[in-house]
Amino acid sequence: MIGADEEALQGAWTIISLEFEGRTVGEGAFSGSQIVMEEDRFTTVSMGANYGGVFELNTAAARNTIDMTFTTGPHAGMASLGIYELDGDALKICLGLAGRDRPKEFKTSPGSGHALETLLRDREAGRNIELAAPAMVENALSGLAVPSTTSQTDPDMAAIHGEWAMTLGEMDGHAADEAFVSSGKRIVKGSELTVSFGGQAFLKATVALDSASHPKAIDYTLLMGPNRGKQQFGIYEVDGESLRICFGLVGAARPTEFTTQPGDGRTLSAWK
Repeated sequence: MIGADEEALQGAWTIISLEFEGRTVGEGAFSGSQIVMEEDRFTTVSMGANYGGVFELNTAAARNTIDMTFTTGPHAGMASLGIYELDGDALKICLGLAGRDRPKEFKTSPGSGHALETLLRDREAGRNIELAAPAMVENALSGLAVPSTTSQTDPDMAAIHGEWAMTLGEMDGHAADEAFVSSGKRIVKGSELTVSFGGQAFLKATVALDSASHPKAIDYTLLMGPNRGKQQFGIYEVDGESLRICFGLVGAARPTEFTTQPGDGRTLSAWK
């Protein structure tokens, strides 16, 4: 038998605002992301990756707490500890990344490893939403055509293979916090890419390149999350053990230079 708050949380919740480590995240990064609660289970499709597990509430503490223990996805066996406020169809959650401490208040700060989410109930979705498992998504996308301007067999594919550590991050003209940047990892195997921050998967995509264009072009076909199946266009430079990439938002035009400006939704990153 579930309690009153567990009952009130049942259904689909759409993220409408997100703050991470003291910085507001642009809507393009989480648009359409949801958390679905069914009995004591949760499933999330957020920022490029699918997660699932069980949740437990404690309403007797000074602040209502929520423990989300992952049973599927990149953090299986780990837990995110948080606090929450529920007001009808509005929900606010402040969570630590998997393995980090529980927030004490509804705010984040640089280096905290905390994320603050505001969500609204999705009444149209109902309570019995089924989210595609990662394997099903990958199978469905396996036949997607790669844009004619890029190739998954471009000569530069070998140059971007392997594991990379982030050295610079910028979005909308704002530099990312140093602690956030230092936690960034990207792994390319074959034509598949995984990017993570603080050990938490951020996106998964297939990669196609055009090293003959000026600047060189890179395309992602997203494999998970609310934008799965959609493409994101960017430019890149690779020189031995250094890699620089600039991307527009999903569906936006390809950048022509390695810069970002307030409101343009572009991301600029450097890796080694």
